[in-house]
Amino acid sequence: MSSQLASRPVPALARSLALARRPPRHVVFARFQSNISPGVVAKASAVKTLPDFSMSNKVCMVTGAARGLGFEFCRAFVQSGCTQLAILDLKEEEAADAARDLVKSACVDSDMTESDYSVVGIGCDVSSELSVQQAFRRVMDEYGRVDSVVASAGIVENYSAFDYPFDRIKRLYDINVHGAFFTAREAARHMIPQGGGSIVLVGSMSANIVNIPQPQTPYNAAKAGAYRRLLSRAEQV
Repeated sequence: MSSQLASRPVPALARSLALARRPPRHVVFARFQSNISPGVVAKASAVKTLPDFSMSNKVCMVTGAARGLGFEFCRAFVQSGCTQLAILDLKEEEAADAARDLVKSACVDSDMTESDYSVVGIGCDVSSELSVQQAFRRVMDEYGRVDSVVASAGIVENYSAFDYPFDRIKRLYDINVHGAFFTAREAARHMIPQGGGSIVLVGSMSANIVNIPQPQTPYNAAKAGAYRRLLSRAEQV
């Protein structure tokens, strides 16, 4: 091996050294004390999930969660021990109905009771930054913190690229791109002062391939943008 090759830094090591040279962030831990009853925490911890994946004693929030994939994320959180959860969707009454259904189903064949859960339904138009900010404010007022946020709200429509109406393209980007951006940004703004948290953006294989025969050019571009935005934001947080 030549001395030139031997002297090249390993990329992972070089990155670690660069990160080590960064000035420490000033993190203020606030509003992080749990207000969940210890008895409820104990029961919620006794779920069929690996300890590393437990969501017991965590506050979770999911957008686009009144149905479909978003609702399944909520179900997974509850099955993993979460007892404080905010279900967000465009229509508050549908979000509230989903919250009640989720709690009822969670108590079937379980030691948990409906009073052990605090699951709220909140109306939120993710394409509006103000609406997203107001939804986060309600979650913080209700629970005092938020530990995990899933930006699941999204739509897909099929039009030929030659005939796709501009107003439909704009609507898709407002929800899938801007909505996910607003949600992740507000989540980070609340999580950093409390010491951390988890933000999940829902991706798609359509970010990397062209699904055939679905004519969904804006959707594919939106998912590709979500992936690149995730990497860019992670570098700044």
